[in-house]
Amino acid sequence: MAASDDASSDSLEDPRDARGQAKQRLKAARRGRNKVNEVAKDRVEDIYQRKKPREHILHRPDTFIGATEPVKKKAWVYHEDDGEDGGMKYRAITYVPGLFQIFNEILMNAADNKQRDNAMDSIEINVDSDLGEIRVKNNGKGIPVVYHAKEKILVPTLLFGRLLSSSNYDDDDKTSTAGRNGYGAKLANIFSKCFMVETYSGSEKAHFAQVKFNEKELPVSNFKQYVQRTLEAL
Repeated sequence: MAASDDASSDSLEDPRDARGQAKQRLKAARRGRNKVNEVAKDRVEDIYQRKKPREHILHRPDTFIGATEPVKKKAWVYHEDDGEDGGMKYRAITYVPGLFQIFNEILMNAADNKQRDNAMDSIEINVDSDLGEIRVKNNGKGIPVVYHAKEKILVPTLLFGRLLSSSNYDDDDKTSTAGRNGYGAKLANIFSKCFMVETYSGSEKAHFAQVKFNEKELPVSNFKQYVQRTLEAL
């Protein structure tokens, strides 16, 4: 009786037995069909993807700007309630690291200009929470408003609107404080609904203004009027 049970068991089938070999081939065929069906269900093109740089940044923002969810921590913050001129206070805050980082990229960009212009002595920051707007301005030398022959665009558009562009790729130059990887201000551009750039180049005596609004780059002839119309539309 025991011998009969062993002979009928799949685990003890003799591979030389014709029926056992047939069963093994049938099982292998079924496994193969299952794999084919799985691939057909989830097409290879849907499983294995390659993102464009901008798509990658938007799809995985934490890789470039940090966490996009609010976090709590203690930090030094400015308090207007501490006196007429305000003051600094160490307290618990809730903030979004990614939002802070894209603001910091612009701030560091403005500060970095001091390395190129010793006469620069001012950085102005204006935060309008009602409009959801942050403006950063320095009084240093402007970016050259010239045509870049290789990239076929103006230099300010290149630096603020094209990933991996930078003026700080010279590793022998130790004066730069930021903007050495070609992302910087472009991250603020990508994550902003409206991104405005204005500069004046004294050497070329040329004024440049451009607005990115809803993913479209628009050169502006009357910058202030356009900005006002844009903000009213937000």
